[in-house]
Amino acid sequence: MSEGATTGRIPPQNLEAEQSVLGGIILKGEVLDRVAELVSPEDFYKETHRVLFRTMLSLHTEGEKIDLITVSDRLRETGELDRVGGVEFLTSLSERVLNLTNIEHHARIIREKAFYRTLIDEASALIEKAFQGEEDVEQFMLTSMKNLNELGNQKNAKKVQRIDEVLRTTFSYIDERYKHKQPFTGLPTGFTDFDRLTAGLQNSDLIILAARPGMGKTAFALNIAAHVALVQRQPVLFFSCEMSSRQLALRVIASEGRIDAKNVKTGQLSEREYQQLIDTIGRISDGKLFIDDTGGIKLSELVLRSRRQKRESGLALIVIDYLQLVRLDPYLKRSINNREQEIAEISRTLKELAKELDAPVIALSQLNRELEKRGAKEKRPKLSDLRESGALEQDADLIAFLHRESYFDKELDDQTGAELLIEKHRNGALDKVQLRFFGQFTRYESYSDDRYQA
Repeated sequence: MSEGATTGRIPPQNLEAEQSVLGGIILKGEVLDRVAELVSPEDFYKETHRVLFRTMLSLHTEGEKIDLITVSDRLRETGELDRVGGVEFLTSLSERVLNLTNIEHHARIIREKAFYRTLIDEASALIEKAFQGEEDVEQFMLTSMKNLNELGNQKNAKKVQRIDEVLRTTFSYIDERYKHKQPFTGLPTGFTDFDRLTAGLQNSDLIILAARPGMGKTAFALNIAAHVALVQRQPVLFFSCEMSSRQLALRVIASEGRIDAKNVKTGQLSEREYQQLIDTIGRISDGKLFIDDTGGIKLSELVLRSRRQKRESGLALIVIDYLQLVRLDPYLKRSINNREQEIAEISRTLKELAKELDAPVIALSQLNRELEKRGAKEKRPKLSDLRESGALEQDADLIAFLHRESYFDKELDDQTGAELLIEKHRNGALDKVQLRFFGQFTRYESYSDDRYQA
C-alpha cells in the first residue's frame, strides 16, 4: 500500500524506525548486510525512504563503501538527491542515531508494518472481487485462502542459518528425546514394527496406502486414526468418501472393543458383548476423531475443511478414504485432459496441504486392474500397480501396500499371512512389516504384539 491510499485511514507505518535504520546504515555501512536480510526497499512506507534504501543496496552490490559522501554522490548522479531531501536530510538521519544496538529490531518493525499493509491490500482486493461476484465461489474461496496462506509463508520465510544455530536447535531436539526416551520423531500409529521402521508419521509427509479391494485398507487406516485420536489424544480428520459416518463408527466400535463386527451391525449381542459395547463407546466418545462423510467431496472443500479443522481444534493427522473418489472442481477441470492429470492435481494439492498444515496426510488409493491378471503367486503389489501412478510416486513421501496372502490361499491364517510392503520411503529404508488381521473385528495389529494372539 503506497502513500496516499484512498482508504480514508493512514496505513500502518513507523517513519521513526525507517529513519533510524537508514541513518544507521549511513553511519556504519557494514550493518546493511544485517538489515537487508530483514527488509526490502518495498517494505519502507515513504517513497523517498525506498529510493534511499535502494541506492544503498546498489552501492553495496557494486562493492562500494556506504557513507554520507558516497550515498550523496550516487543520488546526485541519478538526479534524486533533491527528491529525498538533499544532503541536509541525509546528515540529519545519521545525527539522530545514538547507537546501532537496536537497528535489527527497528528493521523488524518496518517489516511488520509492511506485512500489515500488504494484508490490507490483499483483503481490499478480496472485498472488491466479492462485491463483483463474477468468479466461481469455490474457486474464489480456495484462491483467497491460498493467497493469504502464501502471505503468511512469506512473513515467516527462513533465512540462511549458521551451522552453530542449526546445531543448537538440533541438540535441543535430540536432548528432549533422550531425556524422555521418545523413540519416534513422528506420530506413532500403534503399529510397533511400522513405527520402528518409519519413526512414526512425519509432519508434512504425504503417505499413500494402497491395496486391492477386500484387503482392508479402510480398516488399517481407521486403526491408525483411532490410535492417534484415542491413545495419543491428538485430533484426526477422517474424510470418508465411500462409507457413512455410522458405518465408520460401527467399525471403530468393533475394532476398539474387539466385538464381532457382524453382531455390532445387527445388534445381536450377547450380554458380555453388550457391556463391551457400552464401555467402548464411552472410551471412544472422549477421543479426538472427526469424520467428514461427504460423498464425492470436491478438492476445494477438502482443503477448506482441513484448514478450518486446524484452526478450530488443531490437527495431527488427515486421512482420505480414498483418493480416487475426491472430485476436482469444475474450474480446475477446464485445463485437464485426462484422469491421470486429475490425480496428479489432487496428489500435488494434498502434498501442499500436508506442508501447509504441518501434519501427515494418509491418502488411500486403488490399484489398477493389471494386478488381477497376474498369476496367483504374483499378486503381491508393486509401485507400477498404483492406479494413475506417475504423480503419486513423485509426490508421496511414503508408499505402502497392504497385502494378505490368505486372501488368495484360504489355507493360510489371516493372523500370519498379512503384511505391509513399504515400496517408497523418501527418508528411510524399504522393507515389509508383518501384521495380524482379525477379520471379525475389522482390525489389524502388529505381528510382534502378542497381547491378543488367539
